[in-house]
Amino acid sequence: MPDDQPLPRDADARWAEAQALLSGGPDAAAEQRLRRTLRRRVLAVLGATLGAGVLVWLVVLLAADGGESSSPGVPLRQVVTGFALATVGLVVAGVAVVRQVRAVRRRRVRNGPLFVLAVSQRRELLAQVRGRVPVDPARVGLARRTAEDLQHQRHTVWTNVGPSVLWTGLAVALPSWWRVTAAAAYLLLTVVAGGLAQRGARSAQTFLVAHR
Repeated sequence: MPDDQPLPRDADARWAEAQALLSGGPDAAAEQRLRRTLRRRVLAVLGATLGAGVLVWLVVLLAADGGESSSPGVPLRQVVTGFALATVGLVVAGVAVVRQVRAVRRRRVRNGPLFVLAVSQRRELLAQVRGRVPVDPARVGLARRTAEDLQHQRHTVWTNVGPSVLWTGLAVALPSWWRVTAAAAYLLLTVVAGGLAQRGARSAQTFLVAHR
């Protein structure tokens, strides 16, 4: 059963529980379900972070081992510059991950009402925020919380900036077609993700202004 559906409850019960959490008056059972959901999400973020960190270090080690044979004749200055960029990328990625984990901890209480909803219900709120469907007056509070969360998500783009700089540095220090391809792919991903996040943030801001 998916994480967002810990118990087989109907949609009305989920809406009622989310509204109770939003107003600050959940019952004991709702609080227990919320804690379980939040615990799973935090563990998932930490696991993904650890896995990404291990993968990055493996890539760096493999690139360093294969650098001499795959890129003979590369000027020392270019190698130093590339690995300096890669180091900056690692630092940026590490800082972004730490900030993301801290943000999850801060938001897990504030966004508790959204965590008890099913995926389809959260999509419904998101569609209201983006103006794709009419706003349900009974869900304005939850929709506002969704808009605030959407505004925050633009900061998660920094998690892509670090790997982009890392791969760019490796492509400079140890030129090869696959490193250049990886760097270009990460740069494209960062640009696309940044554009989508900014567009979502603008939609959220428009919604929040219209529904104070």
